[in-house]
Amino acid sequence: MRSLFPTAALLTLMLLNCSREMPPDQAAAWKPEQPLAGGELTLYYNPDATAALLKNAGAMTAELLQFCGGRTPRVDRLAMVQKRGLWQARFVLQPDARLLLLRFVADRTDDQQGRNWESLVYSSDGRPVPGAHLEKSLLLQRGEAAGFAVAKDLRAAETELEAELTVWPKNIPARTTLWDLLLHQHPGESTAARVRSELRQAYDEAGGDEETLAALLPFFFRTGQAYAARQIIEDSVALLPRGPVAAAAREWEISQQSDPIKKAAMIAAFQHDFPGAAPPQP
Repeated sequence: MRSLFPTAALLTLMLLNCSREMPPDQAAAWKPEQPLAGGELTLYYNPDATAALLKNAGAMTAELLQFCGGRTPRVDRLAMVQKRGLWQARFVLQPDARLLLLRFVADRTDDQQGRNWESLVYSSDGRPVPGAHLEKSLLLQRGEAAGFAVAKDLRAAETELEAELTVWPKNIPARTTLWDLLLHQHPGESTAARVRSELRQAYDEAGGDEETLAALLPFFFRTGQAYAARQIIEDSVALLPRGPVAAAAREWEISQQSDPIKKAAMIAAFQHDFPGAAPPQP
């Protein structure tokens, strides 16, 4: 009788090789486990995993969605190759990548039952890059990006923003996004008091920076501090009549206008006076 040892040894060797990339019953993985902004990322899909939907694909594509701050999220479709029983693809992330969503496509799509696979993007010091948790929060608030659907979860969105500010406490976009979410989800004096306290600290730390003051300005109005907002506008516009604070003040006025004809005229005037700024929403 032929010995079973060579076959068993070969199977063991194959399992060992697979385990270097991912556990044998895990459907998808990437290396490094903490993807680095601007770094190479290797993606894996294991068709033999119990949870894997794409069992006998003749070809496979990884669809990787990168969130890169203010830019529109980009989808990269990566042709995968099969090695040692695993589908694999290599890719270099964008230098400003913050958050990744991943799914796999063959005759159908495996998106982990609508959850996708996801990861924050990290810097070389092991911390999530600035804005990583912010991007996750915005995604949880929207529930969709570039055809990738996720379950909306506003409580989890708050948690992501708190996590962002724990790592990057000076992140003003994260701070103002959290204030906006809190004021919508938990209206009342306790929320307003919290925002007023944090707003005052952020204002003191701004040191007159126009971009920061412009971001803070609406929250003075929204927390009953119109007098402070008007003083900021007066001081800033005197120095920079077409600066960020002047634009933010005009945007606030537009947001408060309920007459659609007047609002359209105000938006047209805004675009004329601030040609480099994004037009306010109608």
